[in-house]
Amino acid sequence: MMDTKLSVCIPVYGVEKYIEKCVLSLFNQTMKEGIEFVFVNDCTKDKSIEIIKEVCSRFPERKSQVKIIHHDKNRGLTAARLTGMRNASGEYIAHCDSDDWVEPEMYQSLYYAAKSNDADIVSCDFIVENNNGSEPVSLYYNNNKDLYLQDVISNRWGTVWKFIIKRHIFTNGKIIFDEKICHGEDYIYTVQCILASSSYVNLNKNYYHYNCQNISSMMKTPSLDSAKQQYAASIFVFDILKKRNLFDKYSQSILLRKLFARNRFLYFGVGKWREIFPEIKNRYWSLHQVQLLSKIQYWMLEHMPLRLADKLISLHTKMKF
Repeated sequence: MMDTKLSVCIPVYGVEKYIEKCVLSLFNQTMKEGIEFVFVNDCTKDKSIEIIKEVCSRFPERKSQVKIIHHDKNRGLTAARLTGMRNASGEYIAHCDSDDWVEPEMYQSLYYAAKSNDADIVSCDFIVENNNGSEPVSLYYNNNKDLYLQDVISNRWGTVWKFIIKRHIFTNGKIIFDEKICHGEDYIYTVQCILASSSYVNLNKNYYHYNCQNISSMMKTPSLDSAKQQYAASIFVFDILKKRNLFDKYSQSILLRKLFARNRFLYFGVGKWREIFPEIKNRYWSLHQVQLLSKIQYWMLEHMPLRLADKLISLHTKMKF
């Protein structure tokens, strides 16, 4: 039996509308051997698992490559990802969200690039799928791990699904998790993966399709609990950077992440927003990544009387921050 080269971990919960397309894209990979697919059923209440099994029946040649792991209770996205990795046997690990889909050559290309360059981590570009069409996103890091890390810390596409990583980095205990954090868990994971890797390669090919049409996705619906978890994820990563004496080096990226985390609280009142990372003060004026209009809006929210600021927000729910 051939050794497993790559394990693709797929958490499954409430995706019966999308899972068939996801599984078809996985089973139609040009990587025919040495790949496994680890589906983790996080106690989904719909027919997602039945659909996975039905699609499996159409691909008998993939049967031996499929694992379906069942949680005995709903444990959340972070726990589902962890279960997938703990049951993976590949030299490399990849993640695919069950409402997304991938191009046929994605995993063969990433694995080939990893082996050709002896890389610990290989990422690719992707396509955002929304109701207005498809938007390709290209990130030109030129195989520079530091540029990649700067972007991820600042909250720019620190997603788990656009890269593969050597499994031993996970099994060696170099990456830690908090199962209570399910919003921002990819931020925590990706930063640690980059820090733990010795060599990095980026392929400027749009292999992954990120589905933003799934309006029921927990990642797209604002909630106070989600905002609190994104804040906790930020603190988690900042502590890691402090322990590595990297906090000052990435101070600009950290400031951008603080702005992102603080803005998640804006849906719940300006008073709450002001409480989050108050040390930001007026430092956003120095950030070229922040538009002038947003800087003016921040200043107004900080200095206006609270009742007036809350009214301003209610009248401008479509303002971009």
